[in-house]
Amino acid sequence: MSNPPSRLRLGQKCIGPDHYGCMNTGLAPAMLHSRWLHEHPLSNRGFLYVIGPDIYLQQAAKMLISGAVPADHSFVEFSDKIRVTFARTYDVAKERFAFLVNEITEQNARIRARHQAVRSKALTGDMQAALDLSDF
Repeated sequence: MSNPPSRLRLGQKCIGPDHYGCMNTGLAPAMLHSRWLHEHPLSNRGFLYVIGPDIYLQQAAKMLISGAVPADHSFVEFSDKIRVTFARTYDVAKERFAFLVNEITEQNARIRARHQAVRSKALTGDMQAALDLSDF
């Protein structure tokens, strides 16, 4: 697990692990102490932290400031699988970030185990397993 710092300074971001087989896709979980939200205290509704996939954090903060996020929501959904949440305190943000990191870590472990099993089958000469390696 990626350990977040004991505190996150203004404008600082903490990024967790990427998905298995991916590198710098922008979908790794991240937590941002948003400078924009601090600069717009009237429109941020008390939210100072943004948590979700790295590539969507700035856009979600802009949506909150512009009023595109409904008043009763503390999140923005970009699709059925991509959700960015807002938090007022660092402890809540850290808890949500830890949840996302654990989710990715467990998923990566399952995929890695499956990949190793298929790879070992392919090394023994199983042609279907060799073809299945292209899924990873």
